[in-house]
Amino acid sequence: MSVEAQDFSGGIWLMWDSSIQIHLFQITNQFIHGKSRFKIDSLWHFFTTVYASLNVTIRRNLWNMISNLNPSNNEPWIIGGDFNCILKMEDRHRGSANNEGFSGNFNKFVFYNGLMDINSLGRHYTWSRGNLWQRLDRCLTNVRLNNLYPHSTIHHLERVGSDHYSLLLQLNNDLHIERDREFRFLTA
Repeated sequence: MSVEAQDFSGGIWLMWDSSIQIHLFQITNQFIHGKSRFKIDSLWHFFTTVYASLNVTIRRNLWNMISNLNPSNNEPWIIGGDFNCILKMEDRHRGSANNEGFSGNFNKFVFYNGLMDINSLGRHYTWSRGNLWQRLDRCLTNVRLNNLYPHSTIHHLERVGSDHYSLLLQLNNDLHIERDREFRFLTA
């Protein structure tokens, strides 16, 4: 499944293997929303993959659209991808001294939907250009998913043909990884 690139947008690719069942509910040029489960499991997980617009006005509409998808804390939900803005000033290094990239609307979206960042391993920043480094890419979960997989991690991988570092999500419910039950979400 893919959403083709538009203008400067890189598009969204969603891939899975035969051990996972997927139902897609909504596909736009900024996100894909659906639910997934392992075929051997009965528990469905809602997911939203994001490639947010560089345009602030269009991105503001994105937060409203995704908020309307919120399955509540009764259903596990993960949101990941390129949000094209930062949550806090610590997510930005160097560049100009203004608040460019910081989004109060993104912060409100995260707060009002009860979302939390998944612990990341490796480099902090996921995007760079010149002397500017920012953390634009991340995965967020609601309380229900976090309770199911409390030891989940995001690994920041290398850049391949992009100015963004790829993310690898590992949903872990134990300190050691169950290899046959591992779910991965890669945003590149």
